[in-house]
Amino acid sequence: MLTPSIEAVVTGAPDSPSPSRKDLRQALRSWHDSVQLGRLPLATCPAAEAARQAGGYTLSEVGRGLALRKALQQGLDALREMPGPKHERWSALLSALYVDGRSAAFLMDSLSMARSTFDHEHGAALDALGRCLQAAGEVSAPASASLVPPQMAPALPLHPLLGRGALLADLGRQLQADPPPALALHGLPGCGKTTLAAALAAEAPVRQQFPDGVLWAGLGQQPDLSAKLGLWAGMLGIPWAEVVRHTRPEERSQLVRAAIGTRRMLLILDDVWDLAHARAMAVAGPGCAQLFTVRSLALATELGSQAPVPVPELPFNDGLQLLLHFIPDLPQADLPLARELVESLAGLPLALVLVGRRLRLESALGSATRLRQVMQELSEPQRRVRVEMPALPSDMQPTLAPETPLSVHAAIELSERPFDELTRAGFHALGALPPGPGSFDHAAASAVSRLPPDGLAQLVLAGLMEPAGEGRYRLHPSIHDYCRAQGIVPQVYQRLASHTLDWLTRGARSAADLELDLPLLRAGLDAGQRQGSPEDFADLTLALLGPVERAGAWALAEPYWTRAEAWAREAFDQERLLALQAARAQAALHLSAFTDAECYAMEGLMLALEMEDAQQAARMFQVLGAVAFNRGDHTAAASSYENGLRQAEADGLETERCALQANLASVYLVRGEVEPAKSLLDQALQLARRLGDVRREASILMNLGVAAAQAGALDKARLAFEESLEISQQTGSWEQRLFLLVNLGALANDEGELELALARFEEALDLARRIGDRVRVCLVLGNLGATQIQLGNDPAAAEALEEGIELARAIGQPEALSLLLTNAGGLDLRQGRTGQAEQRLTEAVRLADQTGQPRLRAAARCGLANVLLVQGKTAEAEQLFIIALDLGAHSGLKTTEAEAEFGLARIDFDRGGKAAARRRARRSLQLLGEGHPLAREVRMWLDSKAGPAARPSARARPARQGGRGAAHE
Repeated sequence: MLTPSIEAVVTGAPDSPSPSRKDLRQALRSWHDSVQLGRLPLATCPAAEAARQAGGYTLSEVGRGLALRKALQQGLDALREMPGPKHERWSALLSALYVDGRSAAFLMDSLSMARSTFDHEHGAALDALGRCLQAAGEVSAPASASLVPPQMAPALPLHPLLGRGALLADLGRQLQADPPPALALHGLPGCGKTTLAAALAAEAPVRQQFPDGVLWAGLGQQPDLSAKLGLWAGMLGIPWAEVVRHTRPEERSQLVRAAIGTRRMLLILDDVWDLAHARAMAVAGPGCAQLFTVRSLALATELGSQAPVPVPELPFNDGLQLLLHFIPDLPQADLPLARELVESLAGLPLALVLVGRRLRLESALGSATRLRQVMQELSEPQRRVRVEMPALPSDMQPTLAPETPLSVHAAIELSERPFDELTRAGFHALGALPPGPGSFDHAAASAVSRLPPDGLAQLVLAGLMEPAGEGRYRLHPSIHDYCRAQGIVPQVYQRLASHTLDWLTRGARSAADLELDLPLLRAGLDAGQRQGSPEDFADLTLALLGPVERAGAWALAEPYWTRAEAWAREAFDQERLLALQAARAQAALHLSAFTDAECYAMEGLMLALEMEDAQQAARMFQVLGAVAFNRGDHTAAASSYENGLRQAEADGLETERCALQANLASVYLVRGEVEPAKSLLDQALQLARRLGDVRREASILMNLGVAAAQAGALDKARLAFEESLEISQQTGSWEQRLFLLVNLGALANDEGELELALARFEEALDLARRIGDRVRVCLVLGNLGATQIQLGNDPAAAEALEEGIELARAIGQPEALSLLLTNAGGLDLRQGRTGQAEQRLTEAVRLADQTGQPRLRAAARCGLANVLLVQGKTAEAEQLFIIALDLGAHSGLKTTEAEAEFGLARIDFDRGGKAAARRRARRSLQLLGEGHPLAREVRMWLDSKAGPAARPSARARPARQGGRGAAHE
């Protein structure tokens, strides 16, 4: 640093003004804060720049602050060395007042000065210091005449930048456009917009595209625009003397714009909150691209010349990798805790980094137990959102004071500062709604927050609430945590419970609508339990029954019904108790908890009879029949249905009579008694149409299709299924769609359209899993496995069948287990595992006999007979085929009858009875008709007169073993 001469300090060129008293006081007051010093206009004066270059400091705020402090110290030293006692006194006064922190009163007393004298001395001292800095800058001006291109972007964080590669590449491509664009990044608080902008500025292709450098300014909510523009002016090499002559932002922006001229630069405005601020900093020349980072989508739309660029949260795997970067030695046993933590933070980079830094501190202490404990503590939302860590240079946010710790809570709090008290209260109330990835509609948001539409729009535009489709919104989990941390008043929960009841009773909801609103519905039920009266909570849960039945969302409702029933029992509220027992019985039935369903239904039946409630009694008989049906006890099922039917007929309960007729017909269908089943179904269909019950009409039509398929009338079956599908679109019932998909898959299989059948079964399996119907999952897996076998996809078939067998054993479902074992045994046989095939098929025969279903009994016997043929046990195989043939003939099961005839044909051929074998094979073809998959195999065998010794698989059509479209209603 060159020391100015005394003459230069004293005389100073009059047309080159020294720094103002205001600038000097501002700098001296910030003496101990390097970052704040670096942000001041004086940090770019020539004297400070000379000190920076001499000291080797960086162009960061910290580097410029260190340089300015050094320049000020050199100025004080130069002032003290000037001749005359006043200069030494002025230097001492400024050092004591600003560097040492002495008060003015203390100094006046120590120096025995009056206030007016002190003020005069203070002003003179500042002027003299300013002349020292001016002289130092003029002496060193030649050193700053040729500045290197400024690279003002902040340093990148020390942790890796994960999950941003594609976005960075896309931004880089957009910046190459001609003319250079203005891009606006927008996203949630803490989503990493600033880091992304800094990373983009550091990319080599970007620096090549803009060789004249990068100008960066962090604005925040209340920026000092003159200071920001003054800093840019200094970075562009404009002499400080010229900068200080222009004090207003508009003057300095003209100065900077003129200096930029045709330079090719990237101008980055970080954390923009106000369009006026961005316009004041609009200094880009024709060769410059601009990049803005904002929270508000509306502001991003105004600022960018291209479509706003959203900065999304990190995918789960990238989030997990980022967290593990901070705790690389995490024990494997604690990895599930880490995964849960990442899931709860929902990919917000700031939250992940803060939690990671917090855990790294604990990890450094070497206690795995303590680290695990902290991870468990951070699973609590209010702890998570308030995790604080000191801000690093790469973390600085313009609106936050440098000493303010960094936290997600502080970052979100900045976004709500501009709102009035009413809007903030409404925003906080949204914490009663579910967090993302769940969503909620406008009506729920309005009811809970009591904000008008423009108030909700403000939250969206501020980036605090995300659009989630037409008329729907979503709260990021971290923002949800913040809202809940502010406290939710009881009235908010009351409003949510009231809205939920209104939602449930407002009208019919489709299954898709209900699935979309399941998180909201659960929040509403929790709110009702938390704040409502027991009676209101019970009524709220009972209002669930219709929507839950349509969507098959029994698992959602059952816990709430359980709690409400416990209250009703204690309160001796018999009416609500009965209704809740009926609901619980239905839920247990659909969740395959058959023992529970039976207990609830029996207790409900006794209470209904005691209360002389014929309607509930009929419904309880219906549940008891469905339980017996699922257990394969068709005699007991028929008995319960008949008892319920008598009750319904005696009391004129047409809705219940319609359902019970349809269910009783299901029993007849699985017994192979097609004509009685059709008669009952025709009666039920007429009644359903008279009642206008389209949901039951669709179910009955589906079962009529099953009856037609069992009779071999496939065209008639298809028409019935298609009509049922058309009607079921109106009901939005997923259970009906599930049954129809299975039946349509079975029909496609019968007609040889195996790929179509596979697609139907796969869609049905997905739906069965979504609604939690484990019985249907088992049966669909059985069908899926059989179709995969026919397609030659043995590994896929084995996977489906083994999963189904395990599940069917777990829930005690003999019908599904028999089906699955039959097909798994056929696969074992094809792959040469005859011992395992025999074991499985023997069990399948036993289970099929328990169910009494002719189709299952015949299919299992045909499968076992095929194994016995391979083992050379022809006589035993023949007896099994004969029984299967008899079952098929008596039950109208043409495919079963055809399969048995083909088995007996092969036995006749092996014994030398070629003519008898041909007759049986032709009879098999006649029963199958053209297009059936088995028909091709039979025809090939006939042509060669020597077919394979064993059938590769048994075909099972579980949805056709009773067509249980209405069995569980």
